[in-house]
Amino acid sequence: MSLKSIVFDEAVFCHEAWTLFMPQWSTASGGEDMSIAVSVIVPVYNTARYLNQCIDSIINQSLKEIEIIFVDDGSTDNSVEILQQYQAKDSRIKIIRQENKYAGVARNRGMEEATGKYLSFLDSDDFFDLDMLKECYLCAEENQADIVIFGYKLYDDELQKITGYNLGQGRNFPKGVFTADDLGENLYQAVNPAPWNKLFRREFVEAHHLRFEAIKKSNDMYFTYLALPQAERMVYIDRKFVSYRIGNPGSIQGNANRGTETFVDVRVSIKKGLKEIGKYSGAIKKSFLKNARARINAIITPPYEREALEMCYQHVKEQLIPGIFDSTEEFEDCCIAKSVFESSDFTDFLLRQLVTEKEDREKNYISRSSWKARVGKLILKVPKKILVRHKHY
Repeated sequence: MSLKSIVFDEAVFCHEAWTLFMPQWSTASGGEDMSIAVSVIVPVYNTARYLNQCIDSIINQSLKEIEIIFVDDGSTDNSVEILQQYQAKDSRIKIIRQENKYAGVARNRGMEEATGKYLSFLDSDDFFDLDMLKECYLCAEENQADIVIFGYKLYDDELQKITGYNLGQGRNFPKGVFTADDLGENLYQAVNPAPWNKLFRREFVEAHHLRFEAIKKSNDMYFTYLALPQAERMVYIDRKFVSYRIGNPGSIQGNANRGTETFVDVRVSIKKGLKEIGKYSGAIKKSFLKNARARINAIITPPYEREALEMCYQHVKEQLIPGIFDSTEEFEDCCIAKSVFESSDFTDFLLRQLVTEKEDREKNYISRSSWKARVGKLILKVPKKILVRHKHY
């Protein structure tokens, strides 16, 4: 067999493999009306500065059989004008306008209009790699997946370049198709709650009535964390397909210390939702509680103004039991939750935190001053001197 015929046969095979998974063209209405492989849903709110980069990353995808649904959430800048300029050139673009009700409501509105076999979500200040939709679509079709998960990059807005990645996420997933049971107690630690690094089968989303919450922050967590335990087939692609913008002061995440109460509210909602679908037990419950303890420690320890911290404290105290935890035994190693529960008021809570901090410092001092610690320093003393001397040469 000649080299030319081998190359030709491979080309035919690749074309047949591609057409096997690609949606077929339909001429039922007399014209060429293509089936939609993926509906891309993008909530937009005052992101004119980044919108061109976002839109370009979607319209130039190697997968052409897509619809692009932009839901303007009451923008007051020229975001809508930019969308309309693109729509005039690309018939795949749909524009929906609503009053400012936050991204969750906008995404729900976009899903109501979606007709694609799969759903993809993107924030309007982020952007996709150009082969992202094609690769994820083919992977979903090949594995008949409910959810396809992939990696992401961190794009620093100030430096205008990629500065990091979601390192290590791929190590948490089994090879091939898996379920929540395969991830066990690490489900909510292994999979981040963002919808923009996932592809969802629309029939799966509709069958389980999955929706985003109508709250300002973390509206995506309820959607994702209820989707994961119900998916019968998930698969991970070890590719970093989306660039997530950081250092944007106008974004919700750029104002992380505002409205922290929603981080509590969403976990109350998730717990309630998991109970309603019969999934709040075993490994999933343990994973949820682990996530809740970590988040409570995080939201009540950053630097705040006194008024903001007191407001957060009061909200955590009100929802601690039975909103998030069923009993004090579920606090486990969450010292913050224990201090909140046992404190009589905000001042008492602050005093307890000072005592805890003092005890930790004393414990760490004793640990560093112990015989083992001194021996360790002595053992390392010679290598350190060698390293210092080596640096001078």
